[in-house]
Amino acid sequence: MNRYVEFLQTEVAPYFASVDRKPLRQQWREMRNLQARYHSIPYHYFKHRLYKRSAPPEFMDYLPANLVQHYRRTFNPPSRIRMLDDKLETVRVLAGTGVRCVETLLIVDASGVVLKGDGTAVDTGSAVSALRNRGGLLFVKPIDSRGGYGASRLEAARIDAALLGSMRNVLVQPVLRNHPIIVALSPGALNTVRICTFIEDGRCTIIAALLRVGQGEAAVDNWTQGGIAIDIDLSSGSLRDTGITKAAYGRHTYAAHPDTGIPFSSVTLPWWRETLALAERAAEGLLPHATLGIDIAITPDGPVFVEANGAADIFSLQEVCGPLGNSILGRRVLAHWLNRRKTR
Repeated sequence: MNRYVEFLQTEVAPYFASVDRKPLRQQWREMRNLQARYHSIPYHYFKHRLYKRSAPPEFMDYLPANLVQHYRRTFNPPSRIRMLDDKLETVRVLAGTGVRCVETLLIVDASGVVLKGDGTAVDTGSAVSALRNRGGLLFVKPIDSRGGYGASRLEAARIDAALLGSMRNVLVQPVLRNHPIIVALSPGALNTVRICTFIEDGRCTIIAALLRVGQGEAAVDNWTQGGIAIDIDLSSGSLRDTGITKAAYGRHTYAAHPDTGIPFSSVTLPWWRETLALAERAAEGLLPHATLGIDIAITPDGPVFVEANGAADIFSLQEVCGPLGNSILGRRVLAHWLNRRKTR
């Protein structure tokens, strides 16, 4: 969707259509207060729909996304971004750290060369035979993709030399299976946990976490592709009462999964302590990046690291989990932003 059209449809139209708007004077006062606190145009007042009477009372704690972006540019060093953007490099960096990662069966590089998961070359015929002998479902995704774009599921029996030869710059991985508790909630796509981490002085803090679940026949669970995101209680792993879709997909709110009817609040995620521990180990292994979005699949055998994102969407995290301005990450982001303005 054209970004300008999307802006009109997802931000401007809902404002004028809302019958729940606060009085104009109150809106103006609140926006001025946000401007005074963050020294940034309070665009997020509209993006988070804080103009509604039903908006959370702690509206001042919603962080503008651009402040977080500036913080990441400093403390997630661009010189080391390859370890996040290149999924093969991420796994290589984490090798030997005790982080259980999703297996890579094959790699097809940008020139069409086929490699085994360990990086050694293999001829196309042998690669096809190995995949067919393995059987089952495979997951194919671009090495440098984000948001699940370009990813697809494929039956191993359908792989042939022509199909494999047409692929470029992709990973071929086994399709992971969710734990039965998660499958019962949402049986389609692999549903993953997004955990926001922050490291300071060698100490890793979990800032927030959400579960993303796919709908219908979707191959991925991503919020950017119509998935539902649900806040997770960090202390217990229990899902909160409601899930939400991205504004581009209607910004629908659900108390239960629309496919299965299971209430989100009735679900407690298994392997929760182990999942948090895995996220912390992954974040520590990916230093010097200070704050990351870690994606983890919870399988019948425990949590598995899927990928890490240095530019994880702070907007979706706050939409689902609530404002982060009063978290340790939020306080560091604001202090960095104000100091940067003073020194310019």
